[in-house]
Amino acid sequence: MKVTVVLDHKFVCDDRGRVCAHTMFGDTFWQRYLTVFDSVDAVCRVRPAATADKLTPIESDRVRFRPVPYYEGPRGFVVNYRAIRRSLMTSLEEAEAVILRVPQILPTAAAGVLCKRNRPYGVEVVGDPWDVYAPGAEANLFRPFFRRYFYGQLRKICSRAAASCYVTEFALQKRYPPQPGTLSTHASSVQLEQVVSVPRSAESFSVAPCRLLFVGALNRLYKGQDVLIKAVGELVNEGLDLTLKIVGDGQYRGDLESLAAKMNLGDRVKFVGALPFGDPVFSEMDSADLFVLPSRQEGLARTVPEAMSRGLPCISSDVGGMSEAVPPECLVRPGDLPSLKARLREISGSRETLARLSTQAITTASRFLRSEIEPRRQRFMREVYQETKQARKK
Repeated sequence: MKVTVVLDHKFVCDDRGRVCAHTMFGDTFWQRYLTVFDSVDAVCRVRPAATADKLTPIESDRVRFRPVPYYEGPRGFVVNYRAIRRSLMTSLEEAEAVILRVPQILPTAAAGVLCKRNRPYGVEVVGDPWDVYAPGAEANLFRPFFRRYFYGQLRKICSRAAASCYVTEFALQKRYPPQPGTLSTHASSVQLEQVVSVPRSAESFSVAPCRLLFVGALNRLYKGQDVLIKAVGELVNEGLDLTLKIVGDGQYRGDLESLAAKMNLGDRVKFVGALPFGDPVFSEMDSADLFVLPSRQEGLARTVPEAMSRGLPCISSDVGGMSEAVPPECLVRPGDLPSLKARLREISGSRETLARLSTQAITTASRFLRSEIEPRRQRFMREVYQETKQARKK
């Protein structure tokens, strides 16, 4: 049986006709579906590009891309709505099993088509639109409308799904409950292959300066990059010895570099740019003392368990399912500059605290090993398979 996966990710088609993606959506990502289904049709956005630097081509001959007319953002979707809907309807008409990676615009539109046709589908819930469009998370005139609309749509989509798989164990399930009587499970997007066995010693941490690390895309500011730079700037001015590395790239990099310059941070803040997933990112984690992700919204950010797998302590906002991974003493209120400054001051200056948190990090990361997560994900896939098979007999 073939599975059609609808997702809003932007893929790139290079000059050789290969569809490429960041490593997160490379061949390993699609293999999770191919353990249950014979092949995958990916309904998504694909834009042409002369080069696909730092992207990985999808090589599997069992994965086929069915791109919709390309668009950028809600406005682009509305402008191209009729063409996108026609493309969606064609792909879904030919689909057998369907899995929607929600929220986001494209899978939300696909759910509407499937519900009208009374077709079963599974959902992978990977984020929370209520937090994505929270005040301060996005400078958009229509933000309040988007917040309520996508919140309501996601509740409806989950309530009608034949099977559900959430990236959190409890948080997203409370806000977007699954349909009663259906299979609901949880499986983080993180699938760690290994976790370091020995925590970092107190002597291995540097507190003069304490080396902070942020890893994430810079194409939106919901990850709180601006708040982090402001916190570092103010703490440095108050006498705390900190440096910050920012790994990632995107349209707001220039704005963030300007903010760092305005805060007179000089070489205390370094923008590394995007790095391939794996050893290059892990190398940055291994040379840092404290990972910081002050997001305004998250489901359960994959970078936090990845950092913890290296024995790296983490500070995170208390949003989505982050409290399921990060200890209470390392959580901060989203978008709250004083809260972040207080946590950084408490933790960054104590080698003993950092060493204790390193031990906790390794224990937590062990819950995100592939061997722990994959059986639950496969159970979800098999349930989608069976529900589709039964529906086709009717």
